[in-house]
Amino acid sequence: MALLTGRGALHSRTRRRWRCWRGKTRRQFGDAWWRAQGASTFGEKLGKSFEAYAGGNALDYEVVKETADTFELNVTGCRYAKFYQELGAPELGFLLTCSADFPFAEGFGSEVEFTRTQTIMQGADYCDFRYRLKHAPEERS
Repeated sequence: MALLTGRGALHSRTRRRWRCWRGKTRRQFGDAWWRAQGASTFGEKLGKSFEAYAGGNALDYEVVKETADTFELNVTGCRYAKFYQELGAPELGFLLTCSADFPFAEGFGSEVEFTRTQTIMQGADYCDFRYRLKHAPEERS
C-alpha cells in the first residue's frame, strides 16, 4: 500500500495532509448535519448521529448517560475496526475512520465539547464517546 512505509507505519507527511483535508470536510459535514437535525434536545441530536453511523449493523453501542447537556456512549462492537484489522491495517482504519470523529464534532459548534480516550481500532475493548455542552457544569465523582 502506497501510504505505508517501513514496518507498516503511515508516513507522517501523508498523515498530516490527510488529517488537514479530512478535518475541513468533516467539520463542514458536521455543521450541515447538525443544522439539519429536527431533534429537540442535545441528546436526541447525538443519538440520531449514532443511529446513522450504526446503520447496517456497523456499530454496537450502549448509551451510558443522556441529559439535557450531556450525551455519553460506549461503542462495544465496530465492524469498521474488524474490517481494517482483517486487512492488517488498523492504523489506516484509525486515520480514515476514527480520526474524523473530532472534526465532525467540531462542526456541531463551539459550544459542544467532545472527548474520546480510546478506540477499538487501537486495541481497546470499547470506544468511549463523550459529548457535553460547554456551559454544563462538570460532574464530580
